[in-house]
Amino acid sequence: MIGWVLRAILFLIVLRLVFRFIASVMEGMSPASSQQKAGKKKSVPLVKDPVCGTYVVRERALTLDAGKQTQYFCSERCRDQYVQRAAPAIAPRSGARR
Repeated sequence: MIGWVLRAILFLIVLRLVFRFIASVMEGMSPASSQQKAGKKKSVPLVKDPVCGTYVVRERALTLDAGKQTQYFCSERCRDQYVQRAAPAIAPRSGARR
């Protein structure tokens, strides 16, 4: 008698797991509903380092004003290499980290 009860409980557990798996697959197939439920975070703007090509979070990047354009760098080394290759008129601004 106990054997049948344990088998029935095991069957219900397996059935529940299969149902939850199918439900999560179906939810994953509809990205709009899953993003709304998860409270989708806003994306973070990335900028590309012109020397090494690394993408850096804009707020954490080192900056350099090059005329009207601002360049973003992942490290001081990349910024220094850029300055050596670029025109001498470019100079790092004070407070290079934003």
